[in-house]
Amino acid sequence: MNGKEIKKLRQDLGFSQTMLAERIGASPSHISKWENNRNKISQGYTHKIKMLRAYVHPGKDTAENMESIATTLEVIAYALINHAERLRGKKDNE
Repeated sequence: MNGKEIKKLRQDLGFSQTMLAERIGASPSHISKWENNRNKISQGYTHKIKMLRAYVHPGKDTAENMESIATTLEVIAYALINHAERLRGKKDNE
């Protein structure tokens, strides 16, 4: 996702940079840097923005929204599995 796409998506949502930042857990300066291609957006923030779009405009780009949701769920599942494995490891060491 490049700066132009981020800005268009933000504007389509009707959000200011601050509003988008608050909703995805970033700072307004991050949004500005991404939109001006001074910093590259991470995959995690890209998914958060796409998830937000899917929530706000559920009918737009349905296939892309579904793909984004699926990818985000995969990331969450992976994190939960890793966390469970760490907890099991702690239990085994007690």
